[in-house]
Amino acid sequence: MNRIKLVGIIATVAIIALSMTGCSNDSNGGGGGGTVGGSFFGSELRLSGQVSGFTGNRTVSSRLGGSGSITNGQLSFTISTPSALESIGSLFDWLHDYYDNVSFSYAGARVGEIQGLTTSGSGNSGQLDRQHATIDALYIVTYIFTDRDVTVTGGGRTRTEDCCCGPIRITTTNLNLRLRTGWNAVHDRQSFGFIGGVETVGYSMGLGDIPSALWYLREWESFQAHSEAADPAERTPLGRSGRLSPRARW
Repeated sequence: MNRIKLVGIIATVAIIALSMTGCSNDSNGGGGGGTVGGSFFGSELRLSGQVSGFTGNRTVSSRLGGSGSITNGQLSFTISTPSALESIGSLFDWLHDYYDNVSFSYAGARVGEIQGLTTSGSGNSGQLDRQHATIDALYIVTYIFTDRDVTVTGGGRTRTEDCCCGPIRITTTNLNLRLRTGWNAVHDRQSFGFIGGVETVGYSMGLGDIPSALWYLREWESFQAHSEAADPAERTPLGRSGRLSPRARW
């Protein structure tokens, strides 16, 4: 299954990213834009923090298991070993389209990823994502479990794809993701521009939380079947406008 890492409609993403920049003073850890924090959680992942602009109560879960809640706007979620794992080649199959010489130090590693948490309560269902936006870039934090140490590598390259808004030039940087046994925080950085009449997207992925990232909640009265909770977000740089909550993935 493809897994979307970037944007489907760059204009939409850029507008939302700009609007989120004004929320950067919300309290959920310190640090400036793009500052990288700790990356390794061990055998148990515990997530917490204030949900931006939300003071209500919700039940929280993930497609990999675990349990938690939002109480008066404060998130608390815990998960140990995921209930379902997949091969590392399956999780990262999208890399082959956007990187050269993709390799895994141990191809037999079993992994699972939480890209967002599912919420329910008060007749609403939705998704909770952790991200940080600046004037020209979007940072998205996800969490990957692996049953053994494994390193994912690939050579960055540039390719151009067609989108509804016109051509988009996507440039990835060299990848060297050293995942340790247990839970790891991984961040994506997506930058946006416009050169010579062509939209541009720069993409990189590395270990570590972004301390300035905030938790954002999107809700609907009826939970949509294509949400990540039911079907993990596709992760190719184009397609479902995926890795956003500005990731415009709904």
